[in-house]
Amino acid sequence: MTSTVNLTSLGTVDLKKISVRDFQAGLDGMTPEAIDRFRRMRKLSEDHTQALGTFLHNRPDKRLKAPDKNSKKSARGQAAVAKREAAAVVKAPAAPKAPKAEVQTSSDGYAQLWVRMQAWWEGVDVEVVRRRNAKDAKPIDRLTIEVAAVDPYNDPSIHWNDARVEVVQMAWGTGHSLPGGDKYVMDLVKPLLLKPEHTVIDLNAGLGGGPRFLAKKFKLWLDAHERDQDLSDIANDLSIDLDLDGLAPIVQADPNSMDLKEDKYDAIIARELFFSLTDKKAAFENVALSLKNNASILFTDFSLQTETVRMIRWLIGVPRSLSNPRPPRWRSTGNCSPT
Repeated sequence: MTSTVNLTSLGTVDLKKISVRDFQAGLDGMTPEAIDRFRRMRKLSEDHTQALGTFLHNRPDKRLKAPDKNSKKSARGQAAVAKREAAAVVKAPAAPKAPKAEVQTSSDGYAQLWVRMQAWWEGVDVEVVRRRNAKDAKPIDRLTIEVAAVDPYNDPSIHWNDARVEVVQMAWGTGHSLPGGDKYVMDLVKPLLLKPEHTVIDLNAGLGGGPRFLAKKFKLWLDAHERDQDLSDIANDLSIDLDLDGLAPIVQADPNSMDLKEDKYDAIIARELFFSLTDKKAAFENVALSLKNNASILFTDFSLQTETVRMIRWLIGVPRSLSNPRPPRWRSTGNCSPT
């Protein structure tokens, strides 16, 4: 009985000389990882390439398993995967369809405004409110729908549950939690003239739809920050599902305590972010220092007219006092005019 050939120790000439039978016997003594590495690093003859394909077809245990990308997800994402898998194994019988509610709706299916408003506020479908109202057999008191003045960024009672995530995607598109979708993002970044070699950061990524679109469109490796821990976990899980977590990872970062590396970025993007910060001046100074020479900053925001005029003066380099004459280090990416 002849001993098994160690394929990894053979030179190119000796490798070409061995028979298909000995070649496959050598493969049999290798691990899936070793076989995959051997196939990628060695140039095989046509016969050996075909023999390798036949061997892997007949021996699934020798195939390198694809990495489980779900293991990279957040705890919330892994729990959601486990829940879906459990539901697929034990599928509950379908519940009988509830009869269509007849209250607060006309014969053509129109729902009254306050019913649609309540459904939107609770993050559920209009039919859910209709069925509940029909079950209660009484109209809902409009005065019980309250709108509290809360801070959505610091109130611990506000969470990004599955219903809220689904609603915002219904409104703005899959993977987006900000208005506009992919087309708007494309129109927005045109002045940046993005290139694959650029280093870019998005300071308010939300669900990550914008960063993922830019990463795919311009072949960018970019940074993306999201202040809310739940939302950043969900966003990064979406990037993992789309195999874009390498190009567009979404990480949690508090914009009120930004510490961006100096002279790092060719472009900085921030949508509806700065108005919510407690120290806008410190944030803009950090952003300015993190930009390379001839870099760009692109942001959309809410502001009072007086603040808009001050911002425009600052952006175009008009000093507020002689003690601070240094103009900004970036160039303008569009027309600025007070509104």
